[in-house]
Amino acid sequence: MKKINHSFIHMCVCLVMGFSVVFGSDDHPDNVLNITANFTAGSPEVLSIGELAFGPQGILFFGDADGDALFAIDTKDTQTANNYEYFDVLSIDKKLAALVGKTRDDITINDMAVNPLSKNVYLSLSVTQNDKRMPLLIKMDREGKLTEVALANISYFKLPITNALPKDNARHESTITDIVYYDGNIYFSGLSNEEFSSTLRKVTFPFKEKTATATGLEVYHASHHKFETRAPITSMMPIMINGQLNLMAGYGCTPIALFPVDKLTGGKIRGKAIADLGAGNAPIDMISFENNGKKFVLISNYHRNMMVVDCDQIIEARELTADSREKEFETLPQWQKDIGRNGLYFSAGLKYVDMSLVDVLQLDKIDDTYIAILQRDFFTGLLDFRARKKPYFYDNSKKVVK
Repeated sequence: MKKINHSFIHMCVCLVMGFSVVFGSDDHPDNVLNITANFTAGSPEVLSIGELAFGPQGILFFGDADGDALFAIDTKDTQTANNYEYFDVLSIDKKLAALVGKTRDDITINDMAVNPLSKNVYLSLSVTQNDKRMPLLIKMDREGKLTEVALANISYFKLPITNALPKDNARHESTITDIVYYDGNIYFSGLSNEEFSSTLRKVTFPFKEKTATATGLEVYHASHHKFETRAPITSMMPIMINGQLNLMAGYGCTPIALFPVDKLTGGKIRGKAIADLGAGNAPIDMISFENNGKKFVLISNYHRNMMVVDCDQIIEARELTADSREKEFETLPQWQKDIGRNGLYFSAGLKYVDMSLVDVLQLDKIDDTYIAILQRDFFTGLLDFRARKKPYFYDNSKKVVK
């Protein structure tokens, strides 16, 4: 969630032809708000823990798709990290399995989020127990120590989702597919039981409403040659263009689109498709970083390498249509046209650079210098946690927890 540090006060600005882009900024004065005033003290019933995102003051948001709810919990993990030493943790999936007395096959890591204050890493898990999937939240401290985050006797808020798909629907697990916190608002994508099943929900934080505003989404899927309303967003991040806040969203098969947040008022909207990254793939996470005064977006993918996109392109991007994609496709040599059923894997719109990082299953930002990744080792098949330094994200950390 994948995703950026949604409350981390970090501004990335590009100025091109009178436009500006701001990534991951949060200027809301949350430090002066009593953000837990309407929280409940107790032990919530949590059926699943999927997507994660941090808000202000150590508040962690997570999606409970099985329970048709969005939760906010006060982690009380607010001590600012000083003199942070970056490290790798090898075979973290084995360590997680040992922590809960299970095997690697019994656990699934659903998401990862870095607390922007403490730099502690939070992992959401599903653990098989008696043929059922049980939710688990894990914290990894700055020494690589893993501990379970108790969900009993905590301060929390539960926001029900009132228009979820029926629980016997095979796609119900996609009720919440990503969460973004930005400037006093929570945005969470997923599916609903509405005519436009693809949905973006919005709610203010601190919570004022009893339910989120849900807006149905339509986007052009260039690989499918049609507009679609059933595919959920798989990853998104906030981006401000010419003073207007948008959510830059990625989908399976693989459109990238922009949605102005001031249009998320209910009803239905059509996103502005700006790229097609080729069929058979889906973005997992998107974060921003800066190098030599330029701003970039880093995208991890299910079935492609990690990609870097220059944010200048996003500022100037024209809408990707059937005609514009066809014009790009016609410039290819014939052998490229013939690959993948007449250009199925062809990318259009935004250009990107492939990085030598594959099987990056989770991605988040630690600070302005380092990112955190969960990466599957090609030779062992095990999952490793790694801190990677910009701009190449290649060198190993000096400290390794084995």
